This record gives sequence, C-alpha cells and structure tokens, in this order.
Amino acid sequence: MQTVFMFPSQLSCYAGMWQKLIDFHPPCADLIAHAADVLNKDLLKEFTNERESWFDRNDNLQVAVFLVNALYEKILHDNNIRTKYSLGFSLGECNHLFHIGAIDFADMLRFLVYRGRSYENMETGWKRVAVYPISLSFLEDCIKDREVEIGGQMSPTASMLVGKPDAIDACVDDISLFSPQTRIRKLKVDVPIHSRFLSDSSLKFEKYLEKVPINRTSAPYLPNMTGLYVENPAESQIRQYLAQLSSHPVQWCRSIDTILNRFGEVKFIEVGAKNLLCRHFQLEPDWKSGINYLFLDDGEENSTAQLEKALKELS
Repeated sequence: MQTVFMFPSQLSCYAGMWQKLIDFHPPCADLIAHAADVLNKDLLKEFTNERESWFDRNDNLQVAVFLVNALYEKILHDNNIRTKYSLGFSLGECNHLFHIGAIDFADMLRFLVYRGRSYENMETGWKRVAVYPISLSFLEDCIKDREVEIGGQMSPTASMLVGKPDAIDACVDDISLFSPQTRIRKLKVDVPIHSRFLSDSSLKFEKYLEKVPINRTSAPYLPNMTGLYVENPAESQIRQYLAQLSSHPVQWCRSIDTILNRFGEVKFIEVGAKNLLCRHFQLEPDWKSGINYLFLDDGEENSTAQLEKALKELS
C-alpha cells in the first residue's frame, strides 16, 4: 500500500496548536525559531500571546498553516514515517512543493507573506460558502449568469462557491428551495480564492516567483489547477501553477483519482492541525475503492491522543 501525505488548507488551524506540538515534540520549537529568523518576527511569542486574533491577517494565517503543516511533517519524519508522494489542498500545495523539494522553506515562507499581504490589500466583500451534499451538475446550473464560480470540489458531493455576496445569496436561496437536504456553511476568508476574480493577482504572484529559486523535485508535482501528475516539472511549470493556484478551482477529486489510478490502494495521511480532508472520505465511504486514511489532529487544543494513536498505527 502506498503512503501519501495530504497537506490541508488555511482552514486547518486553531489557537494552542503550537504549544501542544512543542510540548509533544520539543524539536518543533527549533523549526519555529528558524521561521522566526527568516521573517524577523518573534513567532513563538505571537503564536502563544495573540492566539486566535493572530489569524485575522491573511499573511499571518498563511504562515501559521504552512508552518504547522511543516511541524506535523517533521514529527512524522523524526518518527521515521516518510513517503516520497504528497499533495496539498489550496494552501497545502505550498507544503506539497516544500515536501518534494521544489522550493526551500525560507523562500516559501517569504512568498506566503507576500501573497497574504496582497490579499489584505484587495477589495473585500466577497463571499465563500461550502455546500454538501449536492451534485456538481445542479451547482453548474445554479451559477449560470451569476458572478459566482465553483472554487473546487472537496468530494464528489461537496463543493465550494465563490463570488459576490448577492450572487452567492441567490444561489443559496435556490439550493435551499430545490435541495433542502444540502448543508451550507460560510467560509471565513472574504477573498475570492480559487476563482477568476483573482486573475490579476496571479500575474503579480508570477512576477514575484521569477526571483524565487526552483529546485529539481524528488517526486512528481500534483498541482491543484490540473489534478494531474507533472513528472519532472520544469521551473516555469512550477512558477505558473503556484502563481495561478489562487485564480483556478481546486481539482481535488481529480487529484485523488490520479493517485488511485497510479497506485491502486493508498494510505492517505492528513498532515495538519485538523481532520478536514479525511472528513470527506468519512462522509462518503463509497467515494472510491482503495482509499485508506488517517489524520493526526482532531482539533482538540489540549489533547495529543489522536497524534499518539496515529504514530502508533504508522510505526
């Protein structure tokens, strides 16, 4: 069975996750200190003192999630749990690129600060909602002639809508009327991530990435934008896909299919601070044969029981 790491998005964070990991595995403090040196910030003090308010700024949030994903990867690595293959959902793609060696840790941190600050300077007032369960064909009909896009599918019946608030509200009204069993959840970030509404920003990100060194990867690259493996990706491909990550929908279902088609039976490990990606496997047990999964954190600030259980199972 092939092991594949899955790195989650910027929704995967909570106050207290830093101290929990440092207490569990003290070398985590060294990685936080390294990130602090790169960014010239007292991250550990900010993480512990500011707590949830620290996540209010998008640049802080992106650094926080990338770093906590990296901490979980370090814990796995230090426990001799490793794999060549990975993928990431949205922001998690940055961890995927770090994992396969495409971009160094410090360069990725600096890029995330730049991207997060760009988001902070954008027009606000957009809306994002997650909807489940609902068919893709229904959503495609629902968004016609509206300033709304499907920002990605987390599973065959779970999707994300991105757009103008009035247009999103009109879609929600239709969904409530014609698909009353569908649950609708508003997402926190009011930047139109994973839609054409961020096309101009992608051009800025591509310009920024021209200065970032790109390394030869140790494994195939699986970008959100296509959901298809890129074997031995060129530097230009990595820059393009990472720059345009924010302005295209996440092809997550296609990515899972790509991995299963290559390996058959797979053990997916969610390497992050919550059970977000595995939860969609749990909700749709008949999604695909060959899917096995394990998450490391149940989101409980003061408990490492799930992490301890996962490490024991993987040892």
